[in-house]
Amino acid sequence: MRLIGPALAAGVLAAGMAEAAVVYTDGFLFLREVGPNRFEDFGSFTEDTEFRTQAVTVGNLTIRGEPGVNGDETNVIDAPPIRNPQADIDGAYLLGDLSGSQEIRIDFARPVSAFGALFRGIANEPRTTDLRFYGSDGGLLGVITPGTEYSYPVEFWGIDLEGDAASWLIIGNADPLPFNDIFGVDDIYYRLAPIPLPASGALVLAALGALGLCRLRRR
Repeated sequence: MRLIGPALAAGVLAAGMAEAAVVYTDGFLFLREVGPNRFEDFGSFTEDTEFRTQAVTVGNLTIRGEPGVNGDETNVIDAPPIRNPQADIDGAYLLGDLSGSQEIRIDFARPVSAFGALFRGIANEPRTTDLRFYGSDGGLLGVITPGTEYSYPVEFWGIDLEGDAASWLIIGNADPLPFNDIFGVDDIYYRLAPIPLPASGALVLAALGALGLCRLRRR
């Protein structure tokens, strides 16, 4: 596990999107302020596992993609021995490769209210890959727009959706130019969204509270 800090936290997203989701570039600050309760480092993978033609599920995440420019070499969980040291972060990791309008989709079995990870080489100039988080109704909740120099640095990017819950994440390269983006993703931290209390459960709790209040008054 390796976090990046102490870079400054990035600014708040544009007004009107969700409740002003907050983007972080400092992993330590993200851990302290957001309090993620789940972690995934792909350490359970002992051999390469592609997600170009099949869905790959690991914990709360289900990953789907498509063949990239480099065919069988990318869009894979890259387990040791590492096939692309330039994108490797810390052992087994997600090795992405996107061009044009290609996407990697990560579905959350249980929605998440915050997400952060280490990235290496994502959106290095002039590429425009970003991360978009969507609610169960398909509404856009927040966007992370990385931007790095062409030197494959390891960077932390995270987001707190400020009360909203994302059901899936799209990592997409919207660059109209023919530049594919090869990058690594590892050490994912996320916070599971609270499970909404059914209406019947809320009524029961309200009734119990009222009953307790009556008992106190009788005393």
